[in-house]
Amino acid sequence: MNSLNHEKIESNGYINQIPDIQSNTGYSSIINSPSQSSPIQVQTIDGYDEIILSPRITPHILDKNNKNIPNISLSTASSNVQIFKNSYNLPNNNNNSLQQPLSDFISNPLLNSGLVVGSYQSILVDNINIVKTNIPTSTDEMIIDKSVEKNELSIKEIRDKVYAEKRLQKSSGRDWNKDFQGLLRLSASLSKFQSLSYLAMDFVKAAEMYGLIIIKEMFMPIELKTIKPINIGGIAGGEKYICQNILFKFAYDQQISEGIWLYGGNYPSEVGASKQAGNELKSLSTFFQHTVDNQLADLINLPLMCIIDYYGYRVTAMSLLPINKTTLVYGSSDGGSTVRQDRVEINEAMERLGRSMNLQAHFVGQSTPKLVYGPGDLEVHLDENNSSQYYAIDFGRLFPPEAYFKDGKAIAHRDVFFKLLRPEFFKNYDKALSSDAFTAWSNNDPDSDIWNQNLSEATLHLYNVIIPRAAVEFNSQWDSRQLDRERWDTELETHKYGINLRHLGRLRHLIDNSDLRKLILNEMVARVLKNKIKEDLRINMAGNYIGSEESAINSVTEFLNMIFGVDKFENSKYFWTITIKSWISEKFGDSPQQNGLTEREFQSEFDLMTIVNLQEIIKQFQEKAGITLSESVLEQLKKFGNGESKRLPFLLYSDIKQIRPLVKHSNSIARSEGISLYMKATEMIYANQIFFEKPLPKPNYLRFGSDFHEEIRLLQACNEKLNIASRSSTTDASLYHLLGLVDFELYKLTQKSSLLNSSRDKLLISIKYQATPTCLISLATIYDVMGHHKESIKLYDRLTSTYSAEQYFAVLFESAYIYSPNYTLFPGYGLNGASFHQFYIIIKLLVSLNNREHPLVQKYLYNSYKLFLELLIKTCQFQNQDIHNPIKEILELRNQREYQFNEISMLYGQFIDSGLEYDAHILDNVLRRSLENDIYYITIRGILKCSVGSRRLSLLVKEAFESGQINLESMSSEKLEELFSNSEAFIQLFTVHHIQLKTVIAKSAWKGVDICQFNACINLQLSAFYFNAETINNLVYLSSRLQKLTLKEITFAQSDFQDDKPKLSKFDFKSLLELNIIDSPMTFNLLESIMLSCKLSLKKFYIDRSYLLDREDNDVNCPMSHCITSLQSIESLQYTNISAPLDYLSLPLTLKSLALNRDLSDNSVISEMVKKGYPLKTIYIENISNLHSLLEPLKNIDIQSLTVHCYYNYFQCNNLLDGLDLHWSRSLTHLKLLVGKEFSGYCQFFSSLKALTTLYLDTSSGSEVAFNDHLINEFLPNLINLNSFTLESTNYKLIETANFYSSIQYLSLYNCGGSQDNWKNLGKIYPNLRELRLQNPRALTDYAMRSTISTLPVTLENIRIIDAYDLSDLSFIDLANSSIAQNLKSLILLNVRLSDSIFIKMVESCPNLLFLTPSFEFKSKITHKYIKAKYPHIHLSFKPDN
Repeated sequence: MNSLNHEKIESNGYINQIPDIQSNTGYSSIINSPSQSSPIQVQTIDGYDEIILSPRITPHILDKNNKNIPNISLSTASSNVQIFKNSYNLPNNNNNSLQQPLSDFISNPLLNSGLVVGSYQSILVDNINIVKTNIPTSTDEMIIDKSVEKNELSIKEIRDKVYAEKRLQKSSGRDWNKDFQGLLRLSASLSKFQSLSYLAMDFVKAAEMYGLIIIKEMFMPIELKTIKPINIGGIAGGEKYICQNILFKFAYDQQISEGIWLYGGNYPSEVGASKQAGNELKSLSTFFQHTVDNQLADLINLPLMCIIDYYGYRVTAMSLLPINKTTLVYGSSDGGSTVRQDRVEINEAMERLGRSMNLQAHFVGQSTPKLVYGPGDLEVHLDENNSSQYYAIDFGRLFPPEAYFKDGKAIAHRDVFFKLLRPEFFKNYDKALSSDAFTAWSNNDPDSDIWNQNLSEATLHLYNVIIPRAAVEFNSQWDSRQLDRERWDTELETHKYGINLRHLGRLRHLIDNSDLRKLILNEMVARVLKNKIKEDLRINMAGNYIGSEESAINSVTEFLNMIFGVDKFENSKYFWTITIKSWISEKFGDSPQQNGLTEREFQSEFDLMTIVNLQEIIKQFQEKAGITLSESVLEQLKKFGNGESKRLPFLLYSDIKQIRPLVKHSNSIARSEGISLYMKATEMIYANQIFFEKPLPKPNYLRFGSDFHEEIRLLQACNEKLNIASRSSTTDASLYHLLGLVDFELYKLTQKSSLLNSSRDKLLISIKYQATPTCLISLATIYDVMGHHKESIKLYDRLTSTYSAEQYFAVLFESAYIYSPNYTLFPGYGLNGASFHQFYIIIKLLVSLNNREHPLVQKYLYNSYKLFLELLIKTCQFQNQDIHNPIKEILELRNQREYQFNEISMLYGQFIDSGLEYDAHILDNVLRRSLENDIYYITIRGILKCSVGSRRLSLLVKEAFESGQINLESMSSEKLEELFSNSEAFIQLFTVHHIQLKTVIAKSAWKGVDICQFNACINLQLSAFYFNAETINNLVYLSSRLQKLTLKEITFAQSDFQDDKPKLSKFDFKSLLELNIIDSPMTFNLLESIMLSCKLSLKKFYIDRSYLLDREDNDVNCPMSHCITSLQSIESLQYTNISAPLDYLSLPLTLKSLALNRDLSDNSVISEMVKKGYPLKTIYIENISNLHSLLEPLKNIDIQSLTVHCYYNYFQCNNLLDGLDLHWSRSLTHLKLLVGKEFSGYCQFFSSLKALTTLYLDTSSGSEVAFNDHLINEFLPNLINLNSFTLESTNYKLIETANFYSSIQYLSLYNCGGSQDNWKNLGKIYPNLRELRLQNPRALTDYAMRSTISTLPVTLENIRIIDAYDLSDLSFIDLANSSIAQNLKSLILLNVRLSDSIFIKMVESCPNLLFLTPSFEFKSKITHKYIKAKYPHIHLSFKPDN
């Protein structure tokens, strides 16, 4: 058995519930796994490191100097291998891989001077990649070695030689069958189905071209015909022709004896012959489907086939097969004289197929009858070249015929040869039916009367049961508006019930809904007109040596003018009152029960045009007859239909724009096209999908952040192709399964609920004909997404009771995790519910096995529990009840009781306890990752919330905190504040779990929070806290342990503090080192009590935008000042945005750092502080308008850090040029200045500060100083210790200079930059940068960025770019491809709008990247998930840390 059966179509992670279909139908058991193309084999060639021959491409020329290469390999389709071997005269070893000594290639005369260079994407040299060893491993990043480049002339010469030789090559024609069967036997893949589609298109085009010639020359003498008929036996097929390895058969009624015609009896019936040809194509599709369903596609092969209709005639075209008269092994080729049954395996296969199609076994044969399934003239042949392969042909009578009744009795009639039952009907009929009933083929069958009787009963069942049932259901659907009327397809809906369209009249007779009656009559009239114009064309074209366009156009023009009744010399109503009714009766039957016309409608005075839609009829007529009318005619018909005009068009010959051939082909062709489109769409949708415990796919950069427009178009085109295939194969369960999945994929991309309904309906049809495990899972998933959980439970119960777990577990597990919140790409609460339901079933089944050694338990239970628990915890994070509803409803139905929403967490907890009981460490990794606060993963907040209902999780959380496995102290202050912003998480942390933390951020709005619970707290922040007596008592309790206290936006009830002295005196902040009061009004007693309690310990005090509620702040002796000056160990004081003055000279001599932002009452304060010996090291001055002599005294001490943020001309008034060498030149290391006024001594000042390591100059907003390139280049050379330089200046242009500043490693430029060309100087001026920050860079375009990147040093580790609105993806592609990427550790981009793909490119290209901050959240969450999955060490944030 070869690889044909049950192969897996591998595609990039689409829905896993895929139909079970063989690979040579176009698909097989499709699963969720990334597609892997065939490996490309490589060999070494002198001068080049590797040579890679591209798959599916025939290579042309290799370098003739490389004779010493032992082998070269090509992994490709067999047909391409053969072409390659033929092209180079290589021996044919029937091997699908090519592996020959290189000398065999070089012997070809074309191999002369090097490589023929062509174009295939951007990386192929005429299908040959020349690859150097230092290139990236990704083949799409390969670059062509410069050593193989040729000048234009030599390339042209080589190509001319190739072309000249190819012109001399002759082809014996394409072997369609060999190519077709070869492709079917390839492993299922996108390229396979694309190749099948192209092969089919080529076959149809060739068949159409030669078929037209055959039709046009049908009345010519044989000796004058371009393509001459041949005699290969058989009567029913008409004349036969062979051209370009295609067998053509004329659907032309043949005289079988004197005065007797095969289909028409006494007269030839081209209608019957045409229908028989159509039946052959339909039957081929059905036979094909059943070979697949019964796993016989490896054994019995089928041909390519199509039908060409033109000028009223029909020709069938079939690929020429490797069979002859001697290869027949089953059936009869001589009218039953001899019946063959030579091969046991074929006899058994035909029995399986017959039973599958519900065909009755019966005896055929004249002398020695034999038992056959199907018609006696269906032939199976042995492949003359392969003794293990067979071909089936002649399917025209595969379907049982419809009984012909005369006077109420079924009799033999010629109609049985072409009026057949539909497979939808006889497949589900309660008795098997004979294909040869009522024919001479079964004359020697002793049970022929029984088979005839069965067929008669079946036909009556169709008339009396099926058609009435369909009418009732159609009436109900139309009356209740349960369907989309705009999309109603009479032909398709009728066929679903197994009703032939020749019975539309019977159906219409039983229909009550007037709109539906009108649609059915439209279809009936359009079909009658199609048949009549074909009849007219046959009559008018008969006898012409070559088909005449003039005759055809005249026939169509006269025919349509008759329909429109525009001949003023004739009765314009005659056609619609008389003619059309007789035609309807002729086709559908004489009685009202047969033709569907009421007694009133059939009356000669009734105008049938009044109850039809003429515009719709003509539209259908054009499609069915292959006729194209002019736009003016169609517009006039539209106006007539809308009531805008009472005149119908009068057609001229010029209004017939085209009479085109109509080509119908096997549904396998449309199926292959549809599958290839589906696989391509899903490959693109899931290109970067993360699969559980599977290697991450290589990133497809273009699909990150995709809006899915291309994928939607592909799926819509796929739908169209598969619907075409389904029209001729309405019992193909796998085809309807795939159609349902296409609609589901479209739903996931568009969220249109109508697509869910459509998906459900198609899956129901699939299950009707063949219920497979994957289809049941698919439909159950759809029901869960729709919220129809009762129906999904029924399907899952059916699944688990009908099939063994081994048959569906892999699919069910993959479906469950692919829709779980940590893996799904799509929004929707329904998918989450579907995933929950599937995990619920999986775990319940595995647990019920009660055997840990069971293979399924070992393979699935741990992973199922892990993913299930993650789903529950992730779901628990959300407050929105909508996400919990599906789970709640499923559990209510499963447990047969109702739950309140407050019980949900308890239910989740029970499942979590069960999982932790199975494995206590199953959530260890979840706990570790929860601290990342990843928005797409599980947060610590979700774990805390979920642990309320889970005793085991609660204990696990407590243990994790106590052991340090969860360490909140490792979180950034921003993440910590975000965590504590949730009251529920806060309460659970302290009240439920009694977790003790060193850092606590509390809000009084949280009910039930008692801050005295924070026994281990040493860092407490009270935000938006309401201070009252209870708060004071709790704070007293904690005071002795606190080392840091922050009061932010606190409020008071002053009445609570009127007599608060006794309580406040109990404060014991003896360990407090840092106190921060921000945006908080205070009472004097509270502030004083805190200060007195910590006066000996407090080192750092920060007070901003705060005041005393109960005291006036008028002078330096005010209560605020009194409180602060009581501190005895203070080292750092920030006293900003406070109205009360401060007695600075009363501060202790421990003060080292001072921040001021208000005018001092006496500018001598600083001078006095210096005199008193304050060891000031850090000074921050902001928004002080009068700096006169304020700074000058500081020159007398060893200031280390100075920040002055004032516009005042403080340089000149403070004599800052004098005395710098006493202290500042050796002590000042950090200097930040807002420079607002002109001063001639800037260069001298900065040059004197030899010890500077950090310099920040702000000359941006409102500054009068021009800090330009000239000034910068004057003093920077003197600052040899400068390590960090920040400049805010619009005048700094990065003009080229001879200077370079190698000591500067950290550079920040704000509002800088000149022309685009100047940016290339950045790396030259600063050659040793480790960090670069650019904000609002001037003229930094993609062009400028490229030149900048080219000069930046490889030492660069950190890049931050803000407000660079002119940059696009191109700049960062350059960055990713540069040498800088190798050492880059941090990339922060704010207000730089880039695609998701660029960030993937950056993380892929920067092996040392640790921090990534995009400007905005990613367009697609798969981008976020992909980065976190592949690069978990990268800190990904959308809020940059300062």
